[in-house]
Amino acid sequence: MSLADGRIESLGESHGHGERDTLNLSGAWILPGLIDAHAHLLMGGLSMQRLDLSSATCREDFDRLIESHAAQLAPNAWLEAFGWNEQHWHQPPVNGNRPDLSWLRAAGNRKVVAWRCDQHAALVNQAVLDLLDIRNDIAGGTIVRDAHGAPTGLLLEQSAWKILVPRIP
Repeated sequence: MSLADGRIESLGESHGHGERDTLNLSGAWILPGLIDAHAHLLMGGLSMQRLDLSSATCREDFDRLIESHAAQLAPNAWLEAFGWNEQHWHQPPVNGNRPDLSWLRAAGNRKVVAWRCDQHAALVNQAVLDLLDIRNDIAGGTIVRDAHGAPTGLLLEQSAWKILVPRIP
């Protein structure tokens, strides 16, 4: 294997590069670093029809985007948003890096679901929580709760997919 600038240049070929360092791996493997960049086409397409929260870098941005979009919707329409990412927030929420249902107050009584950028978490407001059968975590999912055991509005993994998604019109 020939390496150049930290990348594999060739396998099993000699390029006559002169003096070479040799590494004996004693039967071990070399595996290049892999990045799993993939897209779920249907989910990706649907996200383009939702409010884009990817530019939010703080709570104020989040509130402003939610409020502005809510004002444009029909009275009974759900507000569906996508793209928030706590890694981009300059000021983490008081409870760590997790938003809670208070972050959706700017939408008023409208039903709101805001998906994280990777769609592995959904934040919902009280209007949506009231529709859901939130009792216990389900296999592969978590209903994030506060210190008193009340749902915070954050549903992780299968809790979002199996409890929330069937209720979204």
